[in-house]
Amino acid sequence: MVKELEKTLENLGFSPLESKLYLVLTDKGTLSPYQLAKQISISRSSVYNALEHMYEKGMVERIAGETLSYKAQDTDVLLNKLNLQFSKNLHAAKKELKQFKESSYQEQFANLNGFETILCKAKELIRRTKKELYISTDFPLSPIKTELKEATGSVTVFSFYALDVPKNIRFYSHFRPITTQHIPSRFALVCDSETILLADIQPKRDAWNGIVTNNRLMIQMISEHIHNDIYLLKLKERYGKDIYSDSLFIQTDFENRQRGVF
Repeated sequence: MVKELEKTLENLGFSPLESKLYLVLTDKGTLSPYQLAKQISISRSSVYNALEHMYEKGMVERIAGETLSYKAQDTDVLLNKLNLQFSKNLHAAKKELKQFKESSYQEQFANLNGFETILCKAKELIRRTKKELYISTDFPLSPIKTELKEATGSVTVFSFYALDVPKNIRFYSHFRPITTQHIPSRFALVCDSETILLADIQPKRDAWNGIVTNNRLMIQMISEHIHNDIYLLKLKERYGKDIYSDSLFIQTDFENRQRGVF
């Protein structure tokens, strides 16, 4: 029982000697350093130094008299003090670690070339995800299906096409059929709102290109884009029709290119 108590006190920040002294004082009452040294068979100088440190930390009380003596601090008082101190330290650690993380933030961009390279990077990010993963794509997910099944965090996928996805995934789709003429051309992935992977292939380019970045603005914009696609899909499902109409357009070159109007 005593050994277990000593270990518990050590877990609370007591040194092995401090835990022994505190338990002896709790059991025996007020004692001098000489009496304590005899109780635990340790030199009086070592006991005295330990008691002074314990007094400074509020673990014991000093009793003045002809002979200097010590008594254990009341258990409830000590434990409440330790709990308060732990809470303060925890709060300070959270604040300081957050400040350290923000101060050490470095913006990074990495270019990727080739579909296999992009695929390997997507698999790595999926395995790294701890909380949430968002994906928007128009190509079949079979190459990353195993990683998606084993993903630790929640996975949300949006596509305009009818993709085969694992059952553990939240899938939002317009379920357009994938015909033989369909050529996959885009992939976007957001990992834990910390990293994004964007990749595409264009008609005038014969290879997939992509970027990986922790740029906070790009992460925010791609996350919003995926969410807004899902919101529009849910509105279409709710009202039974696509809410897009010519009245929504704002007459930009982007709209004309998207609609094939030049």
